[in-house]
Amino acid sequence: MDRFPKDVIQSLALLFVGVTVLWYFIVALRTRRSLGRATPDAFLRYRSDDPTGVPPLTGRLLQASLMGSAFSLASSVYVYLNWAATDGAFVLWSPITWAMGAVILYLLRHQIFRESRNTWTLHGFLQQKYDSVLLKRLASIITSLVFLLQVVAEVYVGLSVLRVFVGPDVPLWLLCAVAGAVFIGYSVIGGLPAIMITDHIKYRLITFGLILAAIMLFDQGGASAVQLIQESLSTTFFPTSSPSWILLLSLIALNFPLLITDMSVWQRVGAAESEREVTRGLGSFAALLLPWLAMIVFVGIGFGGFLTPPEGYTTAQSILSFFSDSLVFVFLLAALFAALLTTADNYLIASVQTILVDWVWAERLERVSYQPEDLPRDQQRSMLRTAEIGLIVLGFGSVVLGYLFLAALPNLLDLLFVIFGIQAALAPSVLYGLLGKARPSDARAGIASLVAGGVTGLLCLFLALGGLELLGVSYGLWSPVFVLAISSITFLVLRKAGTEQVSAVTV
Repeated sequence: MDRFPKDVIQSLALLFVGVTVLWYFIVALRTRRSLGRATPDAFLRYRSDDPTGVPPLTGRLLQASLMGSAFSLASSVYVYLNWAATDGAFVLWSPITWAMGAVILYLLRHQIFRESRNTWTLHGFLQQKYDSVLLKRLASIITSLVFLLQVVAEVYVGLSVLRVFVGPDVPLWLLCAVAGAVFIGYSVIGGLPAIMITDHIKYRLITFGLILAAIMLFDQGGASAVQLIQESLSTTFFPTSSPSWILLLSLIALNFPLLITDMSVWQRVGAAESEREVTRGLGSFAALLLPWLAMIVFVGIGFGGFLTPPEGYTTAQSILSFFSDSLVFVFLLAALFAALLTTADNYLIASVQTILVDWVWAERLERVSYQPEDLPRDQQRSMLRTAEIGLIVLGFGSVVLGYLFLAALPNLLDLLFVIFGIQAALAPSVLYGLLGKARPSDARAGIASLVAGGVTGLLCLFLALGGLELLGVSYGLWSPVFVLAISSITFLVLRKAGTEQVSAVTV
């Protein structure tokens, strides 16, 4: 693939990123004009009967939206490139277990589609199943915390990518200000419908950039790159030590419940045109997830074999620098920046939504059966203003945390395992609710499992920040195992005790 002067590529990259951002804001402004005539929940969620006139999601758009989130969720492109360069084909276990989680989502699609149509949030579903407002609010706290940490992770990656683009002379705080202004402003203007509309563009940009990167890898490395990948598959794919077996167990605990406990997934499934479109979208998502994510791993293995990152640089940053005189750089940079925009915004809005719907406006929304269009107009405007203020405050906080974590956690993997480890605390309550086994008497078990799992996840985060390990594995990487095990055991033990107590009272 042809090389060009770096200043030409830099100018093209800046132009393409600018066009991408401009198009995103045009979509946001168009959506904003529609929102001016709509109820506030049209800003906070993508509804199948949205009064803005936004069409329901087809199976194709549902699949593209989920794939786009998968590429940037946990900043998977950045993480997999770095991780594969050091651990080789073992990293394939992450997309393998993630794809198995997508299969679980597909198997539960009927229940999730039905339940997501009946409630505004995942936590509202838990309240209905367990008849507990406290359970709903605790679940919303966990979701808000997880989503905010996901925004932090996206800011972390966005800053890392931008540092390669602008060079070391630009202060990091200035990059924080630029990135924050762009994605917070986009969130405040367009709301969730704008993000859902632009999600498929992000997906196509990332896939095109990955294809170009893979072509250039084989163009530069040829048979050597293929040989590196083959050797890695034969020597590093299977766990060979206690730490790698622990990490595989943690990946299973992380990825199996990941999608069914993600409120943003519930939102998208509930916004689908029909159950048939849900089946089509989730089916193609489950089929495509592993091949695309495996491609990222293979590119990381191939480049990691002959690229040595300079001091202070990660492998992913070195790969991006390697393309700095190629057209690949233009598309990769635009794709990664688009991922920062839509993914950070998606989870930022979702966290604000849970706080507003489950806490601040809960009583007023309950009085109108969660139909905001039945609220007085002044209250609707007030709710929309509150949401916008929440986006600004939480968005600014996420940028600050991203800046701090970039300095405190050189390994992003620890942060990501903690994030989704905390979310695993929802798994027992959500799964029992979906399978129809939940009873109002189980609310105590659900509440205790959320508290135990959430506290465990936060404890793992603080231990990881302190650099502590157990059996040679960081506490951050242990987090999903500990959280899922403790929350599940707590739920099952208390549920059994509650069943025995009810039986004794009945007798």
